[in-house]
Amino acid sequence: MTCGPFKEKLEKAGIRFLYLDITSSLGFLKKYLAIRETAEEFKPIIEEGGLGIPFLAIGDNERFIFDEKELDEFIAEELAGEEE
Repeated sequence: MTCGPFKEKLEKAGIRFLYLDITSSLGFLKKYLAIRETAEEFKPIIEEGGLGIPFLAIGDNERFIFDEKELDEFIAEELAGEEE
């Protein structure tokens, strides 16, 4: 799976985000690997042989989103928060 759907959904919802393409920079790849190797949320993914891509890190890596359903829920929460 690519990051395209995540990126498109965030853009469509008007949610600001920083997109880091790990194939474009060794520094971005190293940042991803450091997160992947230290964040507890990645452990089940790694154990199943997955990479954990795409993923969305929220805040200072306080929350991670790995699938589109969870992303849709996050976007709905963010948009509801803007209405208040």
